[in-house]
Amino acid sequence: MKIRNLVLCAVALVVPVSASAATLQLDATIKPGITDVTDFSIVFDDNDGNGLLSIGEILSFSGVTFNFASVSFDTVTAVADVSGYTVGAFSGSWWGWSQSSGTTTGSSNPNQWSYTISAVPIPATFPLLAVGIGALGWMRRRRKAS
Repeated sequence: MKIRNLVLCAVALVVPVSASAATLQLDATIKPGITDVTDFSIVFDDNDGNGLLSIGEILSFSGVTFNFASVSFDTVTAVADVSGYTVGAFSGSWWGWSQSSGTTTGSSNPNQWSYTISAVPIPATFPLLAVGIGALGWMRRRRKAS
């Protein structure tokens, strides 16, 4: 009975991670011929399940650089409407950027990038943790039987 409880605990540790809001990654790749800005990536939790990025869902941002001004930004202040993550589906909105110091801000036309979206996989440590807990329970059960 105890081994079953340990296995159920191990499964309970893994299931909430996969059942929670999807963690997604938006990759923005500069279109050919554009050299004034760099590629960037944003990792976010789709908390509302709509598949769209909003400021409150951002977990990490790789940063973007304006090459023409040698300025790097590390904070997203405005999210362009990239509905469905297809190029050309913008409603006149722009990306907004700032430096963490707040001294410099900038904005970019979203048509400079091509967008892809992908799910961020569950880290391998979660399944390994479940297997480890299960193995400890199995070993404990064998010792008690001896």
